[in-house]
Amino acid sequence: MPPGASRGGRLASMEATAVLGAVTAAAGSVKAVVEAINAARAKAKGNKAAMAALVEAHDLALSLQTSLFEAKEQAFALQEENRQLREENRQLQAKISECEARALDREDYELKKMRNNVAVVPKGETSPLYCPSCFEANELNILGNTGFTSRDNMPSHVCPVCQNYYELT
Repeated sequence: MPPGASRGGRLASMEATAVLGAVTAAAGSVKAVVEAINAARAKAKGNKAAMAALVEAHDLALSLQTSLFEAKEQAFALQEENRQLREENRQLQAKISECEARALDREDYELKKMRNNVAVVPKGETSPLYCPSCFEANELNILGNTGFTSRDNMPSHVCPVCQNYYELT
């Protein structure tokens, strides 16, 4: 079964197709009944009671035919909505899988206080220094030394992605 596909979604689609088939068959039957009533009306021209009954039957058959066409339109709309929901579900499942694949194993890292800031480092290590802001967003970006110094003549570091500056050493 492809990602995002569900057995329930396929069953619902098959059920909708079956409903559409049944409604189409019923509409065909009603059309045949209307044609039979019209033929009977032609034969019963002189019999007023028979004509009245046939006219009533004809009106009921046309009403049923209208209801079946409306049901068919609703079934088509539900089938389309079901298709769109299944596609949306497939896309969301793909996004979840992508996020899970990119998720950092946070237990492998720790925050290290350095001067007035913190950096993220692999557990038990002192380098590389990762951007704490990006780490919170589930990304690992190594802080680069800017080559400039702070007021205290300490090197300054910058994240190449979020552009945050840190005085760390």
